[in-house]
Amino acid sequence: MPSQSLETTPLLQNQNATTVHARSNKKHSQPNAHADESAFDLRAREDLEVLALGLGETHGGKSTFLQALFNVIGDLVGTGLLASPLAIAYCGWVLGPILLILLAFITHRTLLVMVQFTLDDPTVYTYPDIVGKAFDKRFNVRPWLTGLFVFEIFAWTIALVILYSDTLSALLPFFSSTEWKIVSFFIIAPLSFMPLHFLSYTSFLGITTSFILIAIVLLNGFMATSSPGSILHPEPTDIWPAWGLAKVGVAGGLMMSAYGGHAACPVIVSDMKDTTKWRKLVDLSYAVALSVCLGIGSAGYLMFGRDVSDEISLDISKIPGFSSLISTMALYSVPIGMKMLNDMVEIAFNIMPKPNPALSAQQTPSSTRPPSPTLQKSYASVAAGSTGDDDETVINAEAEAQEEDIVTQVKAWRRAEIRKAWIRGISKISLVISIVIISITFPSFELLLAFMGSAPAFLVSVIIPLAAKKVYLYDHVPAEPTSMTTSVSSLVSSAPGELSEESRIRLEEARKRVNWSVEGWFDWSLIVFGVFGAALGAWGTFV
Repeated sequence: MPSQSLETTPLLQNQNATTVHARSNKKHSQPNAHADESAFDLRAREDLEVLALGLGETHGGKSTFLQALFNVIGDLVGTGLLASPLAIAYCGWVLGPILLILLAFITHRTLLVMVQFTLDDPTVYTYPDIVGKAFDKRFNVRPWLTGLFVFEIFAWTIALVILYSDTLSALLPFFSSTEWKIVSFFIIAPLSFMPLHFLSYTSFLGITTSFILIAIVLLNGFMATSSPGSILHPEPTDIWPAWGLAKVGVAGGLMMSAYGGHAACPVIVSDMKDTTKWRKLVDLSYAVALSVCLGIGSAGYLMFGRDVSDEISLDISKIPGFSSLISTMALYSVPIGMKMLNDMVEIAFNIMPKPNPALSAQQTPSSTRPPSPTLQKSYASVAAGSTGDDDETVINAEAEAQEEDIVTQVKAWRRAEIRKAWIRGISKISLVISIVIISITFPSFELLLAFMGSAPAFLVSVIIPLAAKKVYLYDHVPAEPTSMTTSVSSLVSSAPGELSEESRIRLEEARKRVNWSVEGWFDWSLIVFGVFGAALGAWGTFV
């Protein structure tokens, strides 16, 4: 067995999965040039009509590194930014920052696991597909996981709409909170039709708003001469939790809500033009998100102390200029969540766009798809030197029949794509309407955020990805015939210079299994921690 890197567990084997192929502009030389040119022109006209209708959108490889970075940071920084002061207040100065850093480390690790699944198979990029790849062989859990993931993203977007409307109604009281939620429909609905790489611009605005928000907090905190609202003259705070164990569970849910949206990040990574930079993207995004949450959480707790209210936005809105930034940041974060929801609905109802059959017919030199049996026979005849009139007639007839079949498929595909485009548009509008209605019906921001970050977030972001990794390894990595102890002890007596090639390979495998064993136990400890955190968070939310 060839040696493998010790940096990570050999989670996934590279299967050299195929990628999306560009259409070739070269035409194969055919005896009947006029028939070939006519069919080619017909396909070109069909393609132009499809592009004009917006039906030819692909779902990957369009985002630059910066665009993907803005999307991931915008996904991580959002509701969790405003939950940090209250979460630290519930936990105290010692436990609060430690818990925030610990949850960032755990979710960062599970995100690496999910991205590895995506890079192994580019067709697997949504959360249900990633987890289903591990569990489908044993359990039919895909529908349940899809429902759980959709519920979490749905609740996240509702929380953002509530946050936007509450803070904007405090800043511009000529509209009530309910009326601002209705206004949000006319802003969010058009953005739901935008591709993922375009949404990076809204994410950039949201991130810029976040940093301006931090600057305003620190500036006001250091300039204020009296409390509340002063960092130099802070409100009374606690070193240890003073609100009881139940509030620690709520704090865990609030902090987890800051990172719970990371389950949607594999979609963003799969949309990158250069996926080789994915690790740098994830590390940098988490560094920024953690720094922002720690900064706002600490400053907010110093400024408002134990009196920080359950409605976080109401406390922060006391700072001049802060409310408009909160509402702007929240509103700019909604389109990313809507993109994930729309993808889930389109997959569930099988209304995702499909590639043009004419594009599949044009084989590129890099294509791994074999030619049809008919074309194989034609190529074999030509290669064998068959130049008779009968063979040439057969080849021409087969080529014309195949082109007619492609034209028929393209027309049927075009009609189906137009119908699905209408259905996708209706579903996107319906999702936005339902989010606005539910945000009006259930307006409690803190309760929704705490519940969303407790059991659902720990399940989606910690327990299920690590369990999927364990199941996938068990099913795809064969057990070694000898134990790790035996493999190592058999090599101890040999000096390093005397090791044969086989012994060096065995030693490398033994070292790999040692690393795998330690990493395996570590993953199990994180799963246990996730179960405990989910139970404690759910209990604290409802007590």
